Amino acid sequence: MITATTSFLYPDSAWFPMVNEVGPLIANTYILGKFSDGQSPPFAAECALFWNVYTVTSNISNGNWSETQYSGSESLWNIPWNWTDISTTNRTSYMQTNDIVMTPPFCFVNGSHIDGYWAFTILDSRDKISECTFSVAALAQLGLQNYLMNPADGILGQMLRNLTCGTCYYSTTNFAIYLTQLMEESDRENITNDIDLYMFHNLAVTATNTLRQIPRSGLSYVPGEDSGIYTMPAQGVMMDVARFRVRWGIITYPALLIAGCALFAFTVDLRYHEHIWKRSNLPLLFYGLSDQERVAAGEILDYTDVKEKAENMYVKFENTPEGYRFVSGPQA
Repeated sequence: MITATTSFLYPDSAWFPMVNEVGPLIANTYILGKFSDGQSPPFAAECALFWNVYTVTSNISNGNWSETQYSGSESLWNIPWNWTDISTTNRTSYMQTNDIVMTPPFCFVNGSHIDGYWAFTILDSRDKISECTFSVAALAQLGLQNYLMNPADGILGQMLRNLTCGTCYYSTTNFAIYLTQLMEESDRENITNDIDLYMFHNLAVTATNTLRQIPRSGLSYVPGEDSGIYTMPAQGVMMDVARFRVRWGIITYPALLIAGCALFAFTVDLRYHEHIWKRSNLPLLFYGLSDQERVAAGEILDYTDVKEKAENMYVKFENTPEGYRFVSGPQA
């Protein structure tokens, strides 16, 4: 019913309609299919995935980030918003050792036209890479190609009818399952267009979003709304500007409290040059005398007796079997 294979050979120029528009090739997939109704003719499709550069204009206002396709036709630069490099020097092959370096038809940096960018004469001061060229490392190209040839998740496989069951099929890959479902729901006359739109276009969009960096956490995204792409470009310069409103009234109040506490502590330290707990009743309230000292003090019926006995008693703070208590000690 369906057979899909993937290679890394460029499309045949004899019949591929846009062979002159194919840039640095990633993979080329061939699909042969036959509908299960027994009436529609079989079909064949060839889909080429290649590297392409997209240019977007971004704007952020009040925390909302929007992106639009850059239209060079509306400016003096006349740069297409998406382009690829079709030069022979960038023709790819499997397990190649050279990096892919894509050069745009024109280069402008901050509104200034740059000459000689293809010779790497204009380099960024930070990473020593031209601001005009875009590159793909050879190992990255190889890793992507190997993934697309993966026997489980790659863009290849077969879906065959089980002859013992009229509605049963054998599938070798997930791609074959998705492709079969698309065939069942697609218009027979537009199957190749549907494969392009719903399979390979979505694959290209997913790969593009993966190559861009992680989502920007400071922005909110509402599913189902056209609210822009909330990711940073994989190559280029991104500058963030943030403004903060300072509420001095709210900040001043706790600052005054802290200053008052510091002044109070400083004043107490100047007036009392000995341990504060010696002039406070709190230690006695929290810890008190030990049982032995309470028995020795005898029965105390009124406050006058408390004061009299306290003036003739010297105690020290110790850890007793009852816990921390005040016990009799030598006179200072």
